[in-house]
Amino acid sequence: MGTPIVTTMATIEAARRLRTDHPGLGIVVISDRGNGFALELLRGGASRIAYLLDDRIPGIYTVLGALRDIRAGQTVLDPSIVDSLVARRDGIAIDDLTLREIDVLEQIAHGQSNRGIAATLFISVKAVEKYVSVIFRKLELTNQPLIERRVTAALTFLRAQHDEHPTPHTPADTGPLTHLPEAPGQGPSATQLGK
Repeated sequence: MGTPIVTTMATIEAARRLRTDHPGLGIVVISDRGNGFALELLRGGASRIAYLLDDRIPGIYTVLGALRDIRAGQTVLDPSIVDSLVARRDGIAIDDLTLREIDVLEQIAHGQSNRGIAATLFISVKAVEKYVSVIFRKLELTNQPLIERRVTAALTFLRAQHDEHPTPHTPADTGPLTHLPEAPGQGPSATQLGK
């Protein structure tokens, strides 16, 4: 008798139940399916989540690195998942944003809540809400759920930063992962694109 086959959606639902019952619990999902399923998992909150694709894990050090990272409060995604999110936004540039909108977008990329952004930028929460709405409209993100809009907006900003200042390759012993570190209690923040 072999190992039972569990569907990806059943795994996502089990992970959600675990997160509901144990909010501080880190979750590592190793799957043969990406993109849509990863987004489904992230919709329940992105902190302490690792979503790895089994055919892209070069060795045990990749899994151990993911465990270490989620223990530190980070989110770890296979780069192909991040690439697919960013690809949705190709052709949409942040060049159309004002400097203040870019400031707000940068704080979103750092995982700040609207209240946190207001405190950091010394503006009202109402002003932040207005800027966030304008940013989502300009980046054509108005037809997505809120968590996906915030993550996609952050990834758009980070991709623009990466294009200006490319980062070196990820070390071979940790595997090709993309990390979304988390500000305490604030959700996902920055991405280090490991390409």
